[in-house]
Amino acid sequence: MTPDVQASPRVFRFHRHARAQRAVVYDADLNLVDLEDLRILAARKVSFVVIDGETGGDITRVLLA
Repeated sequence: MTPDVQASPRVFRFHRHARAQRAVVYDADLNLVDLEDLRILAARKVSFVVIDGETGGDITRVLLA
């Protein structure tokens, strides 16, 4: 019997640009992701987390609220 292995959640980074008027969310491959993409992942029950680039804190719930 094989042990249960939980997949690590996908990690996205949130970055506020000093000169731009908007922030960006991107994945490990530097692909830009928008809020609708994150909402689709949440609806599909995909495990993911959004990390604030400045504080290092988890802001997933804040973005999806």
